[in-house]
Amino acid sequence: MHRNYLMAFLVALLLVLAGCGGGSGAGEEDAGNIDPETGMVINPEGRDIGEPYIVEGEIKSMNLIPSTSPEFLIVAESGSQYRILTQAIGEIDGEAGEPLESYQFQIGMPIRATVEYDSEVNNGLGSLVSDNFTVLSE
Repeated sequence: MHRNYLMAFLVALLLVLAGCGGGSGAGEEDAGNIDPETGMVINPEGRDIGEPYIVEGEIKSMNLIPSTSPEFLIVAESGSQYRILTQAIGEIDGEAGEPLESYQFQIGMPIRATVEYDSEVNNGLGSLVSDNFTVLSE
């Protein structure tokens, strides 16, 4: 009889614990990384291809040729990496609004961009694209 109570207690405890902490936490993490101005998620871990979001991080590598469609690899503080095709180099501004020349881009520069997945770029392979890639002040 005592054994049945113990078994029922363990089953109830297991059900309570399963209900308390069973999530992956991804939604909670993203909920804390919402841009207050736009309402978009910043640097999501599980990227939803259908929704635009904000990428903030540092330039890890870049390919500035062709200058009409440069490609940047951005690494976020969390370690997530984002490969982004951007607007033409002459249209990329610094935070104060000044346009940058190709020689001014450096590894480690902080950036911010609103990105969206475009399945038709990169010869149909798809990529993240941005038309407001901005270099931030260090």
